[in-house]
Amino acid sequence: MNQSPKQNEELCMRVFKGWDWTSNGSFCSSGSRIILGWNVDAVDLNVADKKELFCSFVYAHNRYTHRRPLWDNLGLHKQLVRNRPWCVLGDFNSALNLEDKIEGSSVIDITMREFKECVDANELVDINRSGLQFTWTQKPRGLDGTLRKIDHIMANLRFLDSFAGAHAIFQPYRVSDHSPAILHIPTTCKFKPRPFKFSNILVQNSRFK
Repeated sequence: MNQSPKQNEELCMRVFKGWDWTSNGSFCSSGSRIILGWNVDAVDLNVADKKELFCSFVYAHNRYTHRRPLWDNLGLHKQLVRNRPWCVLGDFNSALNLEDKIEGSSVIDITMREFKECVDANELVDINRSGLQFTWTQKPRGLDGTLRKIDHIMANLRFLDSFAGAHAIFQPYRVSDHSPAILHIPTTCKFKPRPFKFSNILVQNSRFK
């Protein structure tokens, strides 16, 4: 979306109307690539606990050479996060493995190799998921076309330890050629197991083992 900040603001006001919104336009040389809008009457924020969680939203460039600054920046984010929960999700515009596409070359090209190097260097893995395997289709309304998995919800091991029940859901295509992706983090269970107790008289019984 190659627009000036003023054009971007006018567009968002038309689309979101009374909603609040924000974008990454100030960080992109070619206009906004991510715009987030929310209904202030429907979305409320409450601090349920004080667990730390870092979340990086990705919309990778179409050209693989232009993705390299993104891969570098994710490495910088890892240094910032250190040993705290971190998830990275969005459109990476590249398959990660050969099984992530059903058409095209059967070899790992430079696009996939650089993406995988970034994932490995940042110690990220895909969160347990359900739904569609291929998250992008070249022809959303056609019977044939290219299908690929280029959208991911990944996390570091600390995230998986802290939010063991986290689950990614990739829903069927709707108005977009991408599958809607949902990250579900169950409410933290407050139950704490009670210590095992028994009567001391049992230890005096010769049959007690």
